[in-house]
Amino acid sequence: MNSATERHLIKKRCVFYLSGFDPRGGRHYYSLYKNEAKLRPEGCASVIDVGRRITDQDNLSWVVTSTPIHSKLLPDQNKNTPHSIDSANTANTTGNANTTYTTRTEFKFMAWDKIIRKHWTTGRLKSWLEFARTTPTFVVSGALKKGWSLGKPATGLLIFPNILIILTLVAMMLSALLTFKICSWAGINHWLAAAMSLAPPWGLWRWAHWFEASRDLGWTMRSYAFTARQSKGQVPELEARLNEFAQHLIAQVKKNEDDEILVIGHSSGAVMAVSVMARALQQYPELMNHKAELGLVTLGQCLPMLGVLPEAITFRTELKTLSYAKGLLWVDISSPSDRCCVAMLNPYISCGVEPAPEGQGSQFLAVNPLFHELFAEQSYSDLKKNAFQMHFQYLKAPPSVGDYDYFEISAGSLSLKDRFERRILSPLPKDFESQTYLKLNPDLKLNAQQATHHYQQHGARENRPYRLEIPEDFDAAKYLLLNPDVAAAGIDAEIHYVQHGRFEKRSYK
Repeated sequence: MNSATERHLIKKRCVFYLSGFDPRGGRHYYSLYKNEAKLRPEGCASVIDVGRRITDQDNLSWVVTSTPIHSKLLPDQNKNTPHSIDSANTANTTGNANTTYTTRTEFKFMAWDKIIRKHWTTGRLKSWLEFARTTPTFVVSGALKKGWSLGKPATGLLIFPNILIILTLVAMMLSALLTFKICSWAGINHWLAAAMSLAPPWGLWRWAHWFEASRDLGWTMRSYAFTARQSKGQVPELEARLNEFAQHLIAQVKKNEDDEILVIGHSSGAVMAVSVMARALQQYPELMNHKAELGLVTLGQCLPMLGVLPEAITFRTELKTLSYAKGLLWVDISSPSDRCCVAMLNPYISCGVEPAPEGQGSQFLAVNPLFHELFAEQSYSDLKKNAFQMHFQYLKAPPSVGDYDYFEISAGSLSLKDRFERRILSPLPKDFESQTYLKLNPDLKLNAQQATHHYQQHGARENRPYRLEIPEDFDAAKYLLLNPDVAAAGIDAEIHYVQHGRFEKRSYK
């Protein structure tokens, strides 16, 4: 096994997982992980074995063992698919081909569901009133307008419930008045007419309840209300819990036992994951200088939901801290088809934070899980109709082997950096010119935009030339005069000199 492969194969990993705004606790997510691991399709790169759950005070953990099972090709230069393990590398680091390579991952569920349940409004009318009071926070501050420009589907989840509430209440009042009028015209006693006029509003109320539940709007309304309170610092118990999680992360890093430590957050948990990683960096600046590679993974994130609120100064400061964490890889996996997230956007810019200068901080990578490639056409169409199911697909087994596999990311043998290295773009030099790059690399049949992306994804690693490194006194006309074969071939003098002339020691003056 070569040293590069040996470096990136993970023997021991620790995952800190933070769920979204969900009153269901660690037991639910343990069962989800274990059951979905059994449903992975044939052809996956490894076998995942999930151990029993272990309760530790308020938190919960379990151990996952991953064993590679067959050959999978590494991605070539033209593909963006994650790495898998080649069968030649399934031996352990001693080179014994008869020994199977395994990865042990300790999965720690960072519970904050008690806080969620405390703020989980019960009763539909009470929930509606709370949401109605929350909406002005997003409207008056301009957060709704900014959020709409970033992600219309996710922001629509703030607008749509308000429309439902208003239309339902108006329809209830109008139906009651109309029923009373009709009964009065029919000569029915006023008291009986009043009683009969309650029936249509009750039917509308029940219909609204069914409609809200069928689209999980109650979940969304409670989440927006909680986010508004969080931005104003009105959830002190959450602040204390996040600091506690950060201390857990610091303690794990200091053990120097793991090859890799990942902080993974789903949905609103992505916000918490950002805070935990940032606070750990703030409390312990040496966090990145230990044995373990640290990575941050956000799934179906909705960071602007909090980040665009004017009062969310603490959260934007945490984003700033992350941007300067040199050596940290942040991979955001969010699907444009997921109406509950804000996909394929830089979280720093979308939340109004200026990131660290290129090359001086962490690396951020936005990844589309390409769910449409994992499902049959009809199954994918059905999935898109159910926003709730689509939003949780990140945590489930894919129906077929493809670009995205949550279990390989969280428990597989490859490090996060190695798995996504082909997607990580190299910094673009300030003096890069796409046309010059194409002239210096005639084998590339690309347009200007493709040339820029090619250099960042492949060219920099291949040490391809991108600028004309010619002497200050270079005279193109004199070069062609002194080298008539170049002139006869109709080749650009500067390009020919950079590619051939300087190595052939041709005269240019």
